[in-house]
Amino acid sequence: EEEQRALPPDLRSRFRFGVTWDELKDIHPKIKRLFSMKNATPGEISEARKRDLVERYGRWPADTGYPPVQVATYTFKINKLEEHMSSNRQDKDNKYRLMRMKIRRKGMLKYMKEKDPAMYYRLVQELSLKDDVKCWKYFTIG
Repeated sequence: EEEQRALPPDLRSRFRFGVTWDELKDIHPKIKRLFSMKNATPGEISEARKRDLVERYGRWPADTGYPPVQVATYTFKINKLEEHMSSNRQDKDNKYRLMRMKIRRKGMLKYMKEKDPAMYYRLVQELSLKDDVKCWKYFTIG
């Protein structure tokens, strides 16, 4: 009951394992309920979120290596870890993992700012990040 209420509205009409509504159209309601995201584990919900990020920021459906996709997935993971850390302050391992993820994301943002500034600024705005990445390309000496 509580998990069903916690399911975000955008996932309520979706199904697990990549099954579509057309495939389940003529199937018994109990089987539809089995494939529903209401019965998904937290890991499956996270995977669905990551798939959404890849579809949104990638150049093609499985483009996980594209820098905007990596920044978006790191931001998703960082937000989840920060939520965990707010209630588990003494969790040193995850505190270290969170710090490493932030450093990696910052490195990817720096790369994006150098290579594709338009995409960088769009991503920073959409993900509500700070524009505090320093880039040597924009500094002049002398």
